[in-house]
Amino acid sequence: MINTPSISQLQSDWFGFSDLDRASAILTIHQSGIPIRKIAAQLHLSESLLRHLLQALQAPACDQDLARQGKISTNELVRRANRSEEHTSELQ
Repeated sequence: MINTPSISQLQSDWFGFSDLDRASAILTIHQSGIPIRKIAAQLHLSESLLRHLLQALQAPACDQDLARQGKISTNELVRRANRSEEHTSELQ
């Protein structure tokens, strides 16, 4: 399996990144046309973990700030993102 430079870079930087930084990097790679499944395989991670991280990016900016400050966990951030999406769909 051939690693793209961006996946290789993410792999080497993985432990230095916050979850939101990881999610942003995954999103960038995915938007370049690489499927989540391939990204997960090359990073030796599960697809569900990558999807979980991507869900965190859907949270409101104020909640993302709290996560960056370490005041809420990534799991809580994803819960808030899901509640925000539910609330938005109820309004439509």
